[in-house]
Amino acid sequence: MIEITVNDRLGKKVRIKCNPNDTIGDLKKLIAAQTGTR
Repeated sequence: MIEITVNDRLGKKVRIKCNPNDTIGDLKKLIAAQTGTR
């Protein structure tokens, strides 16, 4: 598992855990699910 730190639109840092073989599309879906955006 890889842990990625991203900034959401409100300026909060969010940690996302994903697998090394996930695609960028998968990563975007995980970020959207964690931050509450569509």
